[in-house]
Amino acid sequence: VATNQNVFDAAMPILTVASGCGAGLCDYLSTHHIQDISAFLSTCDWSDVKLSPLEMRVFVQDPCTLRNVQKSHQAVYQLLKNIPALEVAALPGNSQCCGGAGTYMLNQKEMANSLLNDKLSAIKSNDVVLLATSNIGCSLHIANGLRAQNASVTVVHPVQIIAKQLVFKS
Repeated sequence: VATNQNVFDAAMPILTVASGCGAGLCDYLSTHHIQDISAFLSTCDWSDVKLSPLEMRVFVQDPCTLRNVQKSHQAVYQLLKNIPALEVAALPGNSQCCGGAGTYMLNQKEMANSLLNDKLSAIKSNDVVLLATSNIGCSLHIANGLRAQNASVTVVHPVQIIAKQLVFKS
């Protein structure tokens, strides 16, 4: 730990694209500024960035690690609101874990599946087509549950949505 703390410049943020890893790094490198990529990007100047409109609704699933440890879940909503015509909504029940929680989906299957069923119900009852989440465990767990139900829901990282809408000058 001491070696890594000395190698990384404490003044520079360490960006993460997986909230679970970011939460772990917050403990591991407690003297450093660990920041989720959505939080970093939401503070950037977007005035010269061209994004194609996306006429649909995206639901956001707040990972526990982003909400409770990094405390930056609102940045995902702010970031996605940069996309013209995109409606950004919180998935109902966001204050509850999806059951992915690290290895819980493997080691505590009954509990994990019970929590997952609540998320799947919220997804179904809200006619979700596109779901954004910043945690790979949540993404895998929810996508697996959706596949088991033959549901046509795309589960992606919020930055993937931004990347797809970027317009590059030729």
